Amino acid sequence: MISFFRRFFAILLSVFTCISAFFCGTSVLTWRQDSAFDRLTAEAEIGTVMEDAVIPTVKCAENEAVFTIRGGGNNSVVKVNGFTKFGKLNVEEKTDGVWTPVSLASVWGYDGYGVQYDQDGTYCYSFVYNSDGSARTFRVTVD
Repeated sequence: MISFFRRFFAILLSVFTCISAFFCGTSVLTWRQDSAFDRLTAEAEIGTVMEDAVIPTVKCAENEAVFTIRGGGNNSVVKVNGFTKFGKLNVEEKTDGVWTPVSLASVWGYDGYGVQYDQDGTYCYSFVYNSDGSARTFRVTVD
């Protein structure tokens, strides 16, 4: 009898997922693809990649981090922690060997990223970027 209920609920969950995908567009299926099958991964040139099951996290070295993110899709987030000073976040992206500033802020200048004060007395900055799954290299500093 328990086996029957497990199968029944498994089928019900599959039907619910399909119905959700139909009524909510492809967002449910896209989230599943981005989060489960093509997860974000990071490699650091300057800094250290930290273990995090969900959000790519890089610990900066001397208030600078350079890293490459791959995978995912849509709007993705990355965290950079270990900054010893609080200030305005600067994000640059390397395109064809040239560093180009990434505009995260609106006309007021300081929104577009988040700041957290960590337990070790350092600051963690996070920002959202649009990802198509291809490799993107960022340099992050704080003024």
